[in-house]
Amino acid sequence: MLKAAGREDQDWFDFESIDQFSCTDLKIVNDLWVDYSDGKFGFSVQLSKYLETGNKLSEYNDETWQQFVDTIGWRVNGKTLSVDETKYDTNAPEGELPLHFHKIGKITLVDYNILSVSFFNISTQCAIGN
Repeated sequence: MLKAAGREDQDWFDFESIDQFSCTDLKIVNDLWVDYSDGKFGFSVQLSKYLETGNKLSEYNDETWQQFVDTIGWRVNGKTLSVDETKYDTNAPEGELPLHFHKIGKITLVDYNILSVSFFNISTQCAIGN
């Protein structure tokens, strides 16, 4: 994905690279995640969980964001998981991957939350999961 976004040297996404990400590439990546995880992971799965927890694409709300991260396992008992604590396998909670705080780059938590919403917005614009 970083190569497709032209962000290999930076090793993380920024707002502009997310907004310009190809729908074709995003659909391919999502379909691979969904297919190989038997529907457990993918941008479309994360988007569904995001909306199910009361979040809106048009705005960031900390309370509903916290419900989302608890639901998909990015936070357990009020503690955000480290890279070492994350389950990178099919035993991870539904929706935990592919987006994950520790895999998106060297940014603040607030920026990460907003970047995630940007990924969910582009997923919707690209009709990912439809």
